[in-house]
Amino acid sequence: MIGPYALDIARKAERDYRFQHIFGVNLNIVSGTNHIWTGTGAYPWLSSASVLTVVSTSGSDTGTLTIVGLDANYLPLVEEITLTGTTPVVTTQSFFRVNSMTFRPPNVGVITASVGASVVGHISAGEAQALAAIYTVPAGITAYGTQLTVGLGKGGDARFDVRIRLAGGIFYTRATIEIYESTFTQTYSVPVQIPPKSDIEFLAITSGNNFKGTASFDLILDKL
Repeated sequence: MIGPYALDIARKAERDYRFQHIFGVNLNIVSGTNHIWTGTGAYPWLSSASVLTVVSTSGSDTGTLTIVGLDANYLPLVEEITLTGTTPVVTTQSFFRVNSMTFRPPNVGVITASVGASVVGHISAGEAQALAAIYTVPAGITAYGTQLTVGLGKGGDARFDVRIRLAGGIFYTRATIEIYESTFTQTYSVPVQIPPKSDIEFLAITSGNNFKGTASFDLILDKL
């Protein structure tokens, strides 16, 4: 049951707390290690802040793209740009992390945000938002994980690893879940503390091919 305190956070009545729900999907998990996002291959975490080149595969996509991420100091960074279809547009600001992208109206083509050949933001056709179980905690914020869910489509058999990396460190596995064509939800009676500037990712590791995987997680963000 949802308590009144949780509703206060959702209404943003609590000055120092915010709720963050992150979710992603991989539509074609293959043998090996797979990030849970709609892009191709492993997610390419950036090593430095860079401007992003944004483009669609459809000339009809001329709406507004909102990119929410972090700068070189892990501080929040938001930029809105107007896409010009298949003609690339470059952001005016440099992003170190991309936490989310949304597009309005719904996109006809696939929208990508790239640094060189590395795609760091991906919106599948018709989705209007990036679906990536990838997130970085901003500077000055401690995150508290309250729940996670992972799922596999028909025929799917995989081990999910939830991994966290502190700034300047390496990824450590904080949870491992094995499932077969089902979903699993873990609710934490005591929230998991995740320090500022931490990267979070979900990996599906399997010997199978050609099935769908999903992942989501809930965070309470506490301003220091």
